[in-house]
Amino acid sequence: MARQGDDDGDVAHVPETAGLIPYSEVQKHNNGNDLWVIINNSVYDLTSFAPSHPGGEGTVIEHAGTNGTDAFLEAHPEDIIMTTLGPKGKRAALVGMIDKSTLPAKEAKADKVTPPTVTEDDEDFPPPLAACLNLHDFEAIAHRVMTSAGKSQGWDYYSSGADDELTLQENKSAFQRVWLKPRILVDVKEIDTSTNILGFPSSMPVYLSAVAMCGMGHKDGEVAWMKAANEAGVLFMMPNLSSRSFDDMIAAKGEKQDTFFQMYVNPDRDVALDVLAKCKKAGVRALFITVDSAVPGKRERDRRNKIKLDLAKAKVQKAAGGTGRKPGNYANRDPALSWEDVKWFQEHTDLPIVLKGVQCGEDAVRAAKAGCKGIVLSNHGGRNLDTARSGLEILPEAVAALKKARLLGDIEIYVDGGIRRGTDVIKALSLGATAVGIGRPALYAMSGYGEDGIVKMLSILRDELETAMRLCGAPDLSYLTADMVNSSALGTHDAIDHISASIYSTEGRFKAVHNQSPFEVKSPKGDPVQKLADQVESLQQQLEAISKALNIKKPLEVGAAKNKGGFVGGTVELLTRVFTQVFKTPFTMDRAQALNRSAIFMVAFLVMHMLGNANIFLSDDAYNLYGHFLHSLPGFVFVEYYLAASFVIHAAVATFLTFRFKKLKSWSTGRLFYSSLVALAFILFHLKTFKFHNYNTTEIEGHGLVRDVAGRAREIFSDEAHTAAYVVGILSVGYHLLTGWPKAVLKMGIAAEHKKTATVIGEFLVYPLVLGFLAVPLFAYYKAHYA
Repeated sequence: MARQGDDDGDVAHVPETAGLIPYSEVQKHNNGNDLWVIINNSVYDLTSFAPSHPGGEGTVIEHAGTNGTDAFLEAHPEDIIMTTLGPKGKRAALVGMIDKSTLPAKEAKADKVTPPTVTEDDEDFPPPLAACLNLHDFEAIAHRVMTSAGKSQGWDYYSSGADDELTLQENKSAFQRVWLKPRILVDVKEIDTSTNILGFPSSMPVYLSAVAMCGMGHKDGEVAWMKAANEAGVLFMMPNLSSRSFDDMIAAKGEKQDTFFQMYVNPDRDVALDVLAKCKKAGVRALFITVDSAVPGKRERDRRNKIKLDLAKAKVQKAAGGTGRKPGNYANRDPALSWEDVKWFQEHTDLPIVLKGVQCGEDAVRAAKAGCKGIVLSNHGGRNLDTARSGLEILPEAVAALKKARLLGDIEIYVDGGIRRGTDVIKALSLGATAVGIGRPALYAMSGYGEDGIVKMLSILRDELETAMRLCGAPDLSYLTADMVNSSALGTHDAIDHISASIYSTEGRFKAVHNQSPFEVKSPKGDPVQKLADQVESLQQQLEAISKALNIKKPLEVGAAKNKGGFVGGTVELLTRVFTQVFKTPFTMDRAQALNRSAIFMVAFLVMHMLGNANIFLSDDAYNLYGHFLHSLPGFVFVEYYLAASFVIHAAVATFLTFRFKKLKSWSTGRLFYSSLVALAFILFHLKTFKFHNYNTTEIEGHGLVRDVAGRAREIFSDEAHTAAYVVGILSVGYHLLTGWPKAVLKMGIAAEHKKTATVIGEFLVYPLVLGFLAVPLFAYYKAHYA
């Protein structure tokens, strides 16, 4: 059967009946060895893909030879195939268009059972929102609402964790091992919970974190999240794998609402570029790249539901246990993702990049050195690697590592997972977090009450936070420091005694509701909601399997032809980066880039100025002609004003960041600021001495009268106090350059293998620069007294 499609992967416009596929033809391809499915009037061949389906072949084979549109749309937005596979992948899987005139009026749905409803005893359930007092209430209510509506599989998908679910429980337990140390007699009449996350305002240090497929819990899905975030004044991280389309979410955004986007990196970088373009066009403020999910974890609660469906399709399955997942074959997630790809993203977007899923101090430092603006300490909600540590336990380690590397002020830290109380927020911020992410609590609140539930959940959390801050003696978030908590027990883990044995054990205590045998699941056979949960998590692996089966290769191998290092390579890249940075304006809202670009421009000016000052060693006339030449240049006045503006920007941004991140607690964290104060005083003194001075003139043959700069230098530096002041000032500038240069290198985008070379070269060149400037006052002092 010939495939029909244009170069963009969309089906070509054809007459209503010409070249279309009749439904009778689709029905012939109805088994695991020959599997066609109709989705949105398009016919796809999923034969090679079905064995790789994360829910087993049964989920796909159930719709073999039929119209699977309804089941597909229950779990996926319409544009997910294009978004995930891109035009080439979609076109490769497409067989053609269905002849709609041949479709049966209504396809029979085997074993259709009406979902159970709430019993008479529960007629007043769920309770009114006013009856919800804490975040735990929403979880309990969501469980009853979803299971009573026949959505038990959806509930298991939302609430399950990997393996024995130890990490799932640990995420919450970790907060219980940190104890508060309140301060007394502090004025807490007024409480301010407001903050900024990546420079964007939030009513409290909490954001709504991305969660996949919210539509299983409520028809509004992610649209409810967007609207609730806007009403509550918090930021929302839109999920890559959503139930509602990207356009639906953006359309629900408030006029002045700021949003982030969570992204799984597709092996096909063209798809990634399309996502970046959509984010940029929609005004997304930051990109959160998930880095802890090279392959999906083993979520047994979720799998047991899938096995039940597999068993129902035993005649087309290889074994009763199903085929399971194939590691590394998960759509929209690239197992080859590496640090090199971070640089690729930085080259293709100017959005701030945050790595979501950092789990140790070493990677926190590496993220900062790579130029990332933030990290999320997270273990994917306990859904991937069981016995991975909680984000809260990683936090002190990450803070210490960044502090040791002198990078703590260069990156924001977020904790995601286990937050259920306002005191949990306090504990995370006291240990060094900028903000915390909320996922499952919002999911549960939405499942029970929709948008209103999320708003109420956030209101409860804010009330708890304000109360706890008052009782801790913290009028605002700056009071939340490490001396307000006792975290000595954070890293201790008691022996776990609640690990369940097999669900087939004869001991009744092991037959927990959350881990039922597939033979005991009390959910309606054939319920379409069950299909919904089956397809949710499988979406990305399905489409990735199509790519693999059709040999769709990754179009871009990052760094394949990259210079692998060396002194020459590092020098060339450093000079190239410096040259390009000089011509980039420091007038940007990106504070880090404004700081970096203004610094590079001023360093470049200092180098040129130092070389010009060398004329003083030739003769007075040569030095005076150098000054005359500069002031005769067209546009030099503009350069002077641009330099002054760069200096003001550098000083303003540096001062803001210094106080924003409380760097004045010690010399090690505040040395850039302190050395800058001396340098500032020196520069002002220098301007008063040389720039704003009425010079005497001297005549030079062929040039007429010029300003006597050399005479002014001898006059100033004949005084020992003036000479000493210049020496101290120049040394302070040198120290500031030595201290700040490694930070500047990090923000230039220099390749990892060249950063050490660039740092060494930069620090080495500071010495001749300083010596060149020192030589001028010392030489003038010598001429004034001894020549």
